[in-house]
Amino acid sequence: MVDKDFTSNYNLNESIFAGYASFNIKLDKKTSSKAGLRYEYTNSGLGSETKKNIVDRHYGNWFPSIFISQLINDK
Repeated sequence: MVDKDFTSNYNLNESIFAGYASFNIKLDKKTSSKAGLRYEYTNSGLGSETKKNIVDRHYGNWFPSIFISQLINDK
């Protein structure tokens, strides 16, 4: 038996969209680097039968990255 006073149905939807770009740079014969940038956009929504917009979030974040590589030997 379900007690409707203590029961509720919730609906959570979350979408994450992302893009990434990177490029390589050769600094010298043994050293190279790679730089990149990622963007993520998140859309979250939470609602119930009695309250439609408990959570309604939309936000974006940038994530930069950089890598440096050095060859140890000539081979």
